Amino acid sequence: MSVRIMTMVWDGGPSDPTDRFVLLAMADMADDDGKCWPSVARIAQRCCMSERNARRIIRKLELAGWVLTQVQPGRNQTNRYQITKPDIAVSARTDCPPGQMEHENRTNEALKPDIAVSAEPSRTVKNHQTDARVQRFDEFWEAYPHRGGTKKGRKPAFEKYRLAVKRGIPEQAIIDGAKRSVSDRSVRDGFARDPATWLHQEGWTDEVAPAGASPPQGDTARASQLARYERIARQQGQGAA
Repeated sequence: MSVRIMTMVWDGGPSDPTDRFVLLAMADMADDDGKCWPSVARIAQRCCMSERNARRIIRKLELAGWVLTQVQPGRNQTNRYQITKPDIAVSARTDCPPGQMEHENRTNEALKPDIAVSAEPSRTVKNHQTDARVQRFDEFWEAYPHRGGTKKGRKPAFEKYRLAVKRGIPEQAIIDGAKRSVSDRSVRDGFARDPATWLHQEGWTDEVAPAGASPPQGDTARASQLARYERIARQQGQGAA
């Protein structure tokens, strides 16, 4: 998640509340350049709407200049998006109907699938065996439910873990949160965040519904997501102050 992109959407995003909600969901998965690559299904799931409606709203955001889209060929490929301001955006879309997945104009530079966390000053990442504050990163790494069972991004995850411990977050609280997230419905549906993003967003504070509980529906689910975005925005604002 990029604080800069989230702030841009909060402060001056689309006036239509549904459009802004979808753009916030995309910003929540974007890096500092505004680039993200979620599937339409994931955006729809986060916004509690159908994939058809999510695709329609993304198309509106493209036409309004909020989103640049790079369509990826192939059935199992997700599109690459870049969130930007309408006054500087030049839409990469053709005039195809909303949701039509045909090849489009592209620049030569592909959007790189980097981890969607905010940039930090360059530094040498300490190994957990040499940083006395960090004792249980391996335990967290084993407990966290990695997307698709594939464990990636250990180095950036360790840096986020180290910063959390440095701020005074107990390692046990982080590990317990990782264990709780296994029962999260979105994780069981295959939408687990990568470890670095989860740590950056203080995932150990997330409220996870008990196993077997029905997911929130409609306005309740949307209100829950908006409350989460507002909490993150407040935390980042306090940190900046």
